[in-house]
Amino acid sequence: EQGKAADAYSEGRKNPARMGNPAFDFYFGIAAIAAGHAGEGVLALERYLLNFPDNPSARMELARGYFALGEDARAREEFQGVLETKPPAGVVATIQRYLDAIRLRESRYTPTGGLYIEFGVGHDSNVNAGPANANLFTPFTGPIQLAPGSQKQSDTFGSVGVGGYYSHPLRPGIALFATGQGERKFNASDENEQFEIGSYNVAGGVSVLRAKNLYRFSLNYGVITVGSSTYRTAAGGAVE
Repeated sequence: EQGKAADAYSEGRKNPARMGNPAFDFYFGIAAIAAGHAGEGVLALERYLLNFPDNPSARMELARGYFALGEDARAREEFQGVLETKPPAGVVATIQRYLDAIRLRESRYTPTGGLYIEFGVGHDSNVNAGPANANLFTPFTGPIQLAPGSQKQSDTFGSVGVGGYYSHPLRPGIALFATGQGERKFNASDENEQFEIGSYNVAGGVSVLRAKNLYRFSLNYGVITVGSSTYRTAAGGAVE
């Protein structure tokens, strides 16, 4: 509790006869992992959980120990077990960071991928990007009367988005990757179908990990549509 994990670990090592006592194993396991002795900490917490398998704090610390040892599959299992107990938001955020780190480590030696889909609804006060007033005036042409369909129109809409990524390692530290995402807006009124906007992007390339530096080289292509027509395309490359 004082943040002196190394001192607590050293003190515990002086009392080997107490190993096997659940209370001792719990605190000694936490101290050992925090002090950089994950192997001893994991053994202590495994002994503790044989007696108290439903203690989420012990499972959380055991998951940290597995993570430190590089036992990613067992670490993920323990972290997900803690999530099932509905812990506080701060603990959930910490677990998600660990799970993200596990996925990143796994991507170095095994193919990984992900997919998402999202839905939305809303209201657009100016779906056609038109002026609010039908009567315009310019010094060159004088008064201009716009057609009713050219004025500002409002409409409700729904939207659908989908995206995903895939990474395939070629060798340690070098991987091919591909990403894609698309989103489309659907207006409720049939006459506003011509103003529906779609955005679609794909990219792919190679990533190179060297020590603490990550380099990415990619090509990308994007399309924006309005109604059923292509409004803009863009192609390029990137170095990050």
